[in-house]
Amino acid sequence: MAVVTKAPKRDIYVKVWPASVTSAATSYSGRVGKVVSEGPSGEGQTIVIVDIAGEPERKVFNGCDLDLITKKEYFNEALRGG
Repeated sequence: MAVVTKAPKRDIYVKVWPASVTSAATSYSGRVGKVVSEGPSGEGQTIVIVDIAGEPERKVFNGCDLDLITKKEYFNEALRGG
């Protein structure tokens, strides 16, 4: 099954806070990023593609593993290397 995502209408900044200990997002816990695209995963959840600060490749997360943050919080963390 194909998953269709699209770019958000506005800039969205997030912090990774895994919803469970078994989440694949645990290795990025506390890291900040900017949402590139998002869409429904077909399982009643949201799939989100994120540029994580300091990572060379984009990462895919479940929407429940991300918390919205402000642009200022994103840049403060990104400049610290977080």
